[in-house]
Amino acid sequence: MNKENQDKKFFEELTVVRKSNNIDLHDISDKTKINIKYLKLIEKGDFDALPNIYVRLFIKSYAEYLGADPKLTLLEYDRFTNTSPKKLFKKKIKKKPQIDSAIKPQIMISNPIDNNKNEKEDTTLEKVSHSESKEKNTSNVRTKPSLNIKTKEILYNNTRKVENNDSITQQYFFSPTNILKVFITFSFISSIYLIISFLSKEQAVSIRALNNEEIYEPTNDIINYPVVDNILLSSNNFSKDKFINKKNFKIRHRINSPYIFQIVTKEKTKIYISHDNDDGLRIEDCNKIVSKDSLLKFEHKNNIYFDLWNAQHVEISINNKPISKYLGNDEYLIRGSFEKKNKNLHLEFYSH
Repeated sequence: MNKENQDKKFFEELTVVRKSNNIDLHDISDKTKINIKYLKLIEKGDFDALPNIYVRLFIKSYAEYLGADPKLTLLEYDRFTNTSPKKLFKKKIKKKPQIDSAIKPQIMISNPIDNNKNEKEDTTLEKVSHSESKEKNTSNVRTKPSLNIKTKEILYNNTRKVENNDSITQQYFFSPTNILKVFITFSFISSIYLIISFLSKEQAVSIRALNNEEIYEPTNDIINYPVVDNILLSSNNFSKDKFINKKNFKIRHRINSPYIFQIVTKEKTKIYISHDNDDGLRIEDCNKIVSKDSLLKFEHKNNIYFDLWNAQHVEISINNKPISKYLGNDEYLIRGSFEKKNKNLHLEFYSH
């Protein structure tokens, strides 16, 4: 491989493959049902302009049509779009003030030393007696040597350093009193939070009881959801003994007729889809086990019905407007329907 090929991005290489095989973008769009403007954005590498939840599916379908390895292509896409995380905040480390240990002043008091030890000691007895008598007349109390100005300044500075050391200790270390205050404050805030949470929960239960809704209280038990087997969905999966609760929602955005009901799978899962025809008869669209990263698209103008093996396995949208938020965060079986006339979304939740 020469240097020019090494510098090419994966989407540029796919474009070269398409052009070398004389494949038109319209042919790919007709086969994969991907809008041609999205195919052009892929070949330009402008992935930010693509719908976020469908970008991987579009790239996979495009690569499969050209005969390229979809897994390798998605891996190249991940490498191309990956960016190293930036540190938004730099931790400021406060430098502890370095306190020099107190310098003990060394006061040197020099005593006069007689260096004339070699002098002749031939003084007479009279001179010795005279000096002793003179010494008796002087004061026998020896005064302390006075400190000079420099020594006093050293002692003053050392005293200030010790005081600063005490103030810094109080500033950077909690006293038992401060620790007790923090503990009492934290306990008070925690108590208020628990009380508010309890009252909110009780209020929600009361409102649901007034609306005659069935109340389902989740447990803390760990639920092991079954893996996807090769048995298709049926009415047995939605029996009364497995029923949990039901919810109704009103879709707020505008929905034209006919509308597009679209499902993208995030995991291998089971899906059943049907709709009402113009005569009011229920027509089955599909009932199958769908692999990961698959796209199911249905265009209807009447009511549509859907059964899902796991609410967390799919992303659902109507006219490219996501409605997956209504499915909740639990991995339940879902039996749902969408009424086009009233724009009502009806959902029933069942356990596995």
